[in-house]
Amino acid sequence: MGEGTDRGGDGDRRPSTEHLESQLQIVSSARIGENQITWTIFGIFWATQVLLVGVLFQGGQFPPNPVLGFGVSFLGVVMSVAWALTQHRSLLHLQRHEDIIKLIEMQLVDRGDLLPDHQMTMQDLYSGPRARTVMRVCCWAAAIAWLVSLVVFAGGFWTWITCRG
Repeated sequence: MGEGTDRGGDGDRRPSTEHLESQLQIVSSARIGENQITWTIFGIFWATQVLLVGVLFQGGQFPPNPVLGFGVSFLGVVMSVAWALTQHRSLLHLQRHEDIIKLIEMQLVDRGDLLPDHQMTMQDLYSGPRARTVMRVCCWAAAIAWLVSLVVFAGGFWTWITCRG
């Protein structure tokens, strides 16, 4: 018999309870780390957005120089899309960890080694929009807002380029 396995009555090999509990701890720790990464990415995203908007509104005039507006807007689009994709990847990893936790917990419940109401993955009652949905929407909404800003400043930027030549 291999380490960490039980032999059932029909000769099948299945992980021992201790092995499952160990795996559950490992995956739970990975999920906590991924959750921290996800929130860190989201926090840095907002700090960057505030910085870019601050650059647009610096000085006493609005709209700012069309070259500055175009450049900041372009940078805003690129960064927002990059953040949206990074955030999406992080959220997928988080979901993958949670799916593995559910699988291990179901195996422990089936064996009677875990009570169903002691599962970490129990669903809470609906209390409004999920944070993950808000994260995704914010990143893509910012990308769209910067794209609109880019289009608005594009006319002035084009005029600036053609008048210089």
